[in-house]
Amino acid sequence: MCSSDLTALPNGSFDFASRRWYQLTGTSVDELEVGASLRDAAGPSAAYFEEKWSHGIAGGEVFSFEIPLRTATGTRWFEFRAVPSHEGIHLHKWVITLDDVHERIEARNEVARARARLSALAEIGAITLQYKIGDQELVERALQSAASALDAVWLANF
Repeated sequence: MCSSDLTALPNGSFDFASRRWYQLTGTSVDELEVGASLRDAAGPSAAYFEEKWSHGIAGGEVFSFEIPLRTATGTRWFEFRAVPSHEGIHLHKWVITLDDVHERIEARNEVARARARLSALAEIGAITLQYKIGDQELVERALQSAASALDAVWLANF
């Protein structure tokens, strides 16, 4: 999404959602109060959202964080970015934009999984080079390393 998707008062209470917000979430303008619709979209991440939102507005400066939101088409990752708008020296509003960053987050997560797999393989290689330990201990250590990093259960039969 682009432009202003949401606005909030200086105290953090949400007071406006754009038409695009309602299209994104699949809710009706009449259904929910703006803050409630955002918390509903955050679903299991609502507590995380509340923590980041409270901490961010307390700082009084631009802040952002990534959060998964339930949309009309499924859960997707968004960057939630809040910018303070001032009238003179007083904070007048928070202007919030949401950018879909789902593909970026998924790619970052896949890179992390690939690194974990490579790290497990390196650990397995290092373990097998330690010829001083008994075969049984060697196999157990290698399989534990593989299972923890690869999110799998391994069974070896010799």
